[in-house]
Amino acid sequence: MASSNSIHESEQTVLNKSFNPDTGLLQVEGMETDGVGSRQKSSGVVNAKITTVGDATYIGISAPGTSVNTSKWQCKKIDSTDPDDVLITWAGDGSFNQPASDIAGLTYS
Repeated sequence: MASSNSIHESEQTVLNKSFNPDTGLLQVEGMETDGVGSRQKSSGVVNAKITTVGDATYIGISAPGTSVNTSKWQCKKIDSTDPDDVLITWAGDGSFNQPASDIAGLTYS
């Protein structure tokens, strides 16, 4: 019997199911937890753009329908060059004020 934390589908299958061909982006439902259970966030669906370059993964999120060229994305970089010391940095000040068209080319600090 599988536990409630078991993964029943591959990461690629989940990503494929999340892809929206109309926007060319991943769209996922935001979830929140109260420490006992989890539920869908009232804000619903968000756009997500994920790009991997070497040991760095760049993730951008925005409201549904936001163009990647619009400066309304929150973008972060996850650098796993040292797997014992993964570093997460944000483009700009971490607000929803960045474009995601060249997410790897943004300045992260």
